[in-house]
Amino acid sequence: MSVKHPVLEVLNGGPVKPAPVVPNYALSCANFPPGLFVRRRMCDLWYQRAQRAGSEKSISFEEALEVSVQAVAEILDEVMPPPCCLSASGALLLPSRQAVSSSRISLIVDGFVWQTAGGAKLLAGCRGPDGLWKDQPLNHPVTAPGRYEQDLALMQDVARKYKGGRAPGSSHHQSYKSGCFDLARALKDHYGKDIVLCAHKQPPLPRCYVHLRDGLGVGYERGVGYDSLLVALLQEQDLMRELLELFLPHAAEGWEVLRDQVGVEIIFLDEFMSGADVISPSLYRDLIAPYTKRAFEFFNGLGFKTVLVHGGSALPVLDVLKEIPWHGLLVEESRKNYQNDIGQVRRKLGTNRALFGNVDMQLLEEGSDQALLAEVRRQIDAAGRDAPFIVACGSPLTAATTADRLRLFCDSTRILESGQEGYPEFACDRSSRRPRRFVRQAGDGQKPVFSKKTGFSMRPAAPDMGT
Repeated sequence: MSVKHPVLEVLNGGPVKPAPVVPNYALSCANFPPGLFVRRRMCDLWYQRAQRAGSEKSISFEEALEVSVQAVAEILDEVMPPPCCLSASGALLLPSRQAVSSSRISLIVDGFVWQTAGGAKLLAGCRGPDGLWKDQPLNHPVTAPGRYEQDLALMQDVARKYKGGRAPGSSHHQSYKSGCFDLARALKDHYGKDIVLCAHKQPPLPRCYVHLRDGLGVGYERGVGYDSLLVALLQEQDLMRELLELFLPHAAEGWEVLRDQVGVEIIFLDEFMSGADVISPSLYRDLIAPYTKRAFEFFNGLGFKTVLVHGGSALPVLDVLKEIPWHGLLVEESRKNYQNDIGQVRRKLGTNRALFGNVDMQLLEEGSDQALLAEVRRQIDAAGRDAPFIVACGSPLTAATTADRLRLFCDSTRILESGQEGYPEFACDRSSRRPRRFVRQAGDGQKPVFSKKTGFSMRPAAPDMGT
């Protein structure tokens, strides 16, 4: 695997100047920037094509790939220019070839809908009164408290159902064969070593919780409540060990496909629910961390670089986190009456292991440009200028974070390293703090277009339809 990308250099233990910047969940979710910007741009492009067709047109998989590559390439070039780190999931996952086959895109009032031959929606866009594309609503799973006995029965059912085996997991073999990773592969082919692909996964506890919350495959109308899982961690530890064992990663899920065929080099394991603000450090050490450690050993053994994304209060459990064999650690920003100061984290970890920053997402959204640059500088100084460090956010970016703010964040370490008083203007409208369309600088009339035969080419930009 290549070690020339700055993010990989840092994960290998070497300091890089200027420090690389990785917006948390980069392109992995269409609800948060920058994945949100990709979705809006895709809405632009599909709407334009539906308009040119008159009202409705058939879509091939090759056309879907072309539009997706164009949307991502434009957002990268304008907001998060390479070298950068992209998640080969979320906004970089295409619908399968089977789903796209015979699909159609149609104009509707104030927008469009792209759906399969069977009527399933692949993408839909609708403009609001302000003329902007409406964002997708976030899912908020609701779990009612006070039903512990029913939830315990469901957990026991799951343990019995999969005893001696593994709980259901994703099949990367199938996703690869169906074409879902073709977008990530096309971008990797084009940008080469300027991008590094990662995948966001979960260690056993949150993976177990998501499965139980959704009540998958066990005949229950509702899933396990969050409160019930916390009670079980205290009162049913033998049962929880059985469940955590079931949700360890395993070879049958096809991780070598991600590594060898897609080109993924980094695995981010997102461990929420394990902070000292939620459970005691001793419970984390004795019950949860051993399974988290085994998950990291599994991915390390396959040759991936690994990053632990630890949600919640981290300082009280840092001694435990140090024993987990990750290559990089990202802790949540200070919030909810606890402090995750980067300087304190660095002092406890030492200077040999890679640490990610935890710039507050609210500062990125609402703070002044000067305040954002000052916080980036503070974190670099606190983490040690000669220690391996990657600037990042402690939580996913908010939907209200604008394109120009994200571009400033991505440029921040270069700006600070160069000692510039100001920073370069870039191709984003800075006139308001609301989500806005992308605009291009005068004289730039070229956009990258993907061709299955020739790769990327350039052609005059289509008229800007706005977002």
